[in-house]
Amino acid sequence: MKTRIHQTYSSLNAKRASVVKINTYCDELDMSLSDTQLPMFLRILELLLALYYGTLEVPGGDVKEDDLEKKDAEDETENEDEGMLQDRPLASIKNR
Repeated sequence: MKTRIHQTYSSLNAKRASVVKINTYCDELDMSLSDTQLPMFLRILELLLALYYGTLEVPGGDVKEDDLEKKDAEDETENEDEGMLQDRPLASIKNR
């Protein structure tokens, strides 16, 4: 097994590396998974691939347009019921 560390500095006088890359190489990888570990391992692989390709789907992230329209309508009725000043023009607020 070989491990290589590559550090890149922004200048000759820099005390900290701006980029650190760690590469690990091995000739063989022996790995065993039990029946109960396999589904979780596959989920982790799917998660890593989704993160890599930027296609991660968040649960509850799919919002339909009908839901958005209902929420907007509810927000408008709440604002009207509370008599909020934010919907009034600034001039009418100053004149009071």
